[in-house]
Amino acid sequence: METSRESYQRSVADGSIANQQRVVLEAVQNFPKRTSKELANIMRVDRVIPARRLSELEAIGVVVKSGKRECSIGNRKAYVWELK
Repeated sequence: METSRESYQRSVADGSIANQQRVVLEAVQNFPKRTSKELANIMRVDRVIPARRLSELEAIGVVVKSGKRECSIGNRKAYVWELK
């Protein structure tokens, strides 16, 4: 059985992580000041995809948390994202 670490390493190697980062970055560019759940809804993907990729993109300095507001999907306060 494959571990999550092995799965992540395989995804890095095959380019799927980079592709997901590109798609999430485009979504932030086209829909700024949205929460990760709102971006997931727009992208029609599971919420963990933009949540994980946004953290990675923040770490390399291309997106930033630009505030907090109530998420229209989660009905809780959440960070909103935009390009740096």
